[in-house]
Amino acid sequence: MPAFSITTEQGGARLVVLGDLDAATAPQLRAAFETAPDDVELDLGSCTFMDSSGISVLTEARMRHSPDLRVVAASRPVRLVLEVSGLAEVFLDDLADDVADVDDSSASGRPVTS
Repeated sequence: MPAFSITTEQGGARLVVLGDLDAATAPQLRAAFETAPDDVELDLGSCTFMDSSGISVLTEARMRHSPDLRVVAASRPVRLVLEVSGLAEVFLDDLADDVADVDDSSASGRPVTS
């Protein structure tokens, strides 16, 4: 199970995902989005794995919080999933390459292919 860090300040929230975002853990993130204020920053820099369940939660959150949902960091595995799914432009468009490509050398050991 990933750890979620949720910080709320001045009408906004920052959600940080640590670990895997998959079918077992996506409901936790969905619940966090449902209770979050409209203005949300999402940090996926420490997310080591994301499957279609994670994509589903992000897409739902984008519809609910758009344009106030901003991905502020994304690990290499998350970037690859979003690129392959055609959603990188939707979620990562505002990120500079040097900010978005978080070093994931401490990732879960799953192979990452490009």
